[in-house]
Amino acid sequence: MAKFAEWGRCKRPRSQTPFGNALVRATPLPEPHPARYTCPPPPQWSCARKCVPKCNLGTSARWAPNRYQASSRWGGAPWVRNTGWKPVPLSPLRAFLCLALSGALACGNAAGEPADANILARIGDTEVKLQDVRAAFGDLEPRDQVAMARDPALLNQAVRSLLIQRIVLKEALSRKWDQQPSVVAQLQRLRESAISESYLREASKPPEGYPSVSELQSAYDAGKAGLFVPRQFRLSQIFIALPKDAGKGMVEKVQSRIGGIRKQLLQPNADFAMIARAESEEKESAGRGGEIGWLTEAQIQPELRAQVITLATNAISDPIRLNDGWHILRCLEVKDGYTPSLNEVRDRIVQQLRAERSRANREAYLATLLQENPVSINQLALSKLLNKVEK
Repeated sequence: MAKFAEWGRCKRPRSQTPFGNALVRATPLPEPHPARYTCPPPPQWSCARKCVPKCNLGTSARWAPNRYQASSRWGGAPWVRNTGWKPVPLSPLRAFLCLALSGALACGNAAGEPADANILARIGDTEVKLQDVRAAFGDLEPRDQVAMARDPALLNQAVRSLLIQRIVLKEALSRKWDQQPSVVAQLQRLRESAISESYLREASKPPEGYPSVSELQSAYDAGKAGLFVPRQFRLSQIFIALPKDAGKGMVEKVQSRIGGIRKQLLQPNADFAMIARAESEEKESAGRGGEIGWLTEAQIQPELRAQVITLATNAISDPIRLNDGWHILRCLEVKDGYTPSLNEVRDRIVQQLRAERSRANREAYLATLLQENPVSINQLALSKLLNKVEK
């Protein structure tokens, strides 16, 4: 059965359950930091609206600061997915790196340390140098560059992938694979595409001074309501599983156990964390002394929220019976809601405004180009081509 800390295990169809049969996320949420927009990719929503967690390397999901403020461009509470944003396909290089992470390139470190400090890795006479990684790094979006810079393991895999790519390339060139007609044609198409995209990116780039101080302030004022970070609770739990359809004997046994745990908690100087480690059946949080992490009110299932919002710091709730079992909660800390200052969110607002201006410039440039160079398509010839493809 789904436990208090496992939203991602809801087994009922989405249409039958608005919240799933689980409650809150097991992995602790990082503390709010409105000044950071980029963060390690959180798990994908995998069930109903409150179900969390399956990782998906196939797409790079964009995460807004608050999925409950989806109307805002910058959201509110950090690290909550804005379901109004669609997953964005991975760039070819990042997809290649994710493939490496998935295990295809998971091998040990190359034997020995390269003597030249400029050489990052070597297999035989094949090397990857510092400038090679910098060049590959430059092809990534700024968001991806930050993520890689913060993750040594991902950077290590990037170097490893480049090294293996060099080995494959060396083997292919030795067999004159680059002279194959199909490869020559493909390389020409890639070259044309790379030149066009690079030129478009440069032609669409906003001026260096954009946005100005006044434009930044205006954007902040316009989106200020959506930046609000709601009240959050840092919680611990003790969970004892009891299926909804459990027999009378099992129900009595679990109730007796809950009563015993409650007596332990009422003892003077009772250690909630120690009792959680010994008694809780949600093993992941039990290993942390029952700690779940930071949750907003909206992330806590209604049946529990009513008690949580009344708990003082370090207070313990009465046992709460839900469909998956019994839950005893402890409120470790409370953070009141607040609106971050402009300085705290400046970087991500600048990034968002520049991205929006770049898209607008790109569309305007292409529209002007098409006006100056009208497009004419031979629909008859095109239909014949489609017929041949279908056959």
